Amino acid sequence: MRSTRHCMRKVERLVSGANRPAPEAFAELVRSNSKLIYKMSLRILKNHSDAEDNLQNVLIKAYNNIHRFEGRSRLSSWVVRIAINEALMKIRKRRLADTVRRIEAATQDQNCEALKIEDARPDPEHQCIANDLAAKALRSLSPPSRHLPSLQS
Repeated sequence: MRSTRHCMRKVERLVSGANRPAPEAFAELVRSNSKLIYKMSLRILKNHSDAEDNLQNVLIKAYNNIHRFEGRSRLSSWVVRIAINEALMKIRKRRLADTVRRIEAATQDQNCEALKIEDARPDPEHQCIANDLAAKALRSLSPPSRHLPSLQS
């Protein structure tokens, strides 16, 4: 355990403030964090090949952005945060691609009804009419009774 901490401190010193990490420091970063990045990616993506792809993307991103590491946290925390963000972005892209495929399939069938998306918000015209009716109903009440509905809400 002590040797792992010692190696991580050494890596953090070698990469802090550097535009590009020293090759031996980056090799140690890869060696000491790959398993953690892979496990975190697999937990989020639930697919081995996607987790492997994410691991590669994270290591490339870490290498290219090491100059942004400020040293306010452990380097492993910074790399894991990159892994989480990359995995979540991959899920978002996957969902978007699925939605696009469904829309394309619906338009190929010439069934444009599938493209109509209902707005869950109240219809403004109906809302205006309902407000007018409520106002008229309140005006028809005797003055002392007009305050009762507002007190109950």
